[in-house]
Amino acid sequence: MLQELQQLKDLVLKGGFDSESQQQVSSLESRLHEIAVKENLADNPIVKPYIAYLQAEIDRSELLLKTDKKLTDRERDALFVRMELADQFVSIFSGKQRAAIEEEIKRLLHVATNS
Repeated sequence: MLQELQQLKDLVLKGGFDSESQQQVSSLESRLHEIAVKENLADNPIVKPYIAYLQAEIDRSELLLKTDKKLTDRERDALFVRMELADQFVSIFSGKQRAAIEEEIKRLLHVATNS
């Protein structure tokens, strides 16, 4: 992916594209770097157990929502909030964001090469 990003940078930054396009490429590069740092942090021995705990909480909450018919609306709402918060944190480290940025880089590279 770094090769595609470099190709995009070369095309946009050296190819006379407008400043908005140049800023977009710089932003993609920054976001990709930030995600790489977060993914490396996920391998930290202190962070790993917390991520595993949050994933277990997501799984537990889903199971309760599927199987416990006696939950009140308030309890269901609390489980949904817990799942959402845990998922937001886990998704930072999961690589989902990287995939979205990689797709955006491919799309922009296609547009830039066909312009």
